[in-house]
Amino acid sequence: FNSEPGSPQIELLRSSGFTDLPLSAGAGGPTARAASPSVRIDYIWGRGVNATNARIVSSTASDHRPVVVDLALG
Repeated sequence: FNSEPGSPQIELLRSSGFTDLPLSAGAGGPTARAASPSVRIDYIWGRGVNATNARIVSSTASDHRPVVVDLALG
């Protein structure tokens, strides 16, 4: 959504029962602009899954840094 934490879009997901998976696994840092990130606008949301690990990849292949989450199902 290119939305910052606390924005109405993000709060709607939270209040609907979705979990911010990178944040829950300790990787809720800035993702944009890739060369020198200063704002977090990229997320992975889930419901009914747990993040066991998360990371923000240092890359300039895009204008945002990729967010990767390992999941435990069940």
